[in-house]
Amino acid sequence: MDDATTAVARTVAAALFDLAFATMVGALASSALLQDTSSDWAARAARRCRGLFMRASLLALAASLAWIEVQAIALSELPPLQALAAVGGLVVDTGFGRAWAAATLALATGVAVAFARRYRPVPLRALGVTTTAIAVARACTGHAVAHGFGWQVPTQAVHAL
Repeated sequence: MDDATTAVARTVAAALFDLAFATMVGALASSALLQDTSSDWAARAARRCRGLFMRASLLALAASLAWIEVQAIALSELPPLQALAAVGGLVVDTGFGRAWAAATLALATGVAVAFARRYRPVPLRALGVTTTAIAVARACTGHAVAHGFGWQVPTQAVHAL
């Protein structure tokens, strides 16, 4: 894969992740606002928000997996199937990989919590904590940690939220 294709694929994967994450945060915030209302409209809207959160979570998870694969292709300069083997080394040996793993683990936890409690009220606190963990870990994958874990990381995480 040439450099231009890799750059486009990296940008598309990161943009899909960011859009899906923003949708997750919006759906979760809307669910929180609708929690104390008792109208039929609010109940239907809360169900739609839950479904939107679940779909956005799955899209973010898929985009995250595509993103690490593109990063592995870019760093190892291997074909896509062979670059899958390099993902483990990328996660273990780089700060980006560890931050990506933390974000993906938090995202998978959020997906599991949302699907496990599918027919019960939305666990807002648990999903809020996982969403915050995703934002902090995502901030650690970029330039915010270039000079260590300073004020830039929380600022970037709040920006993402």
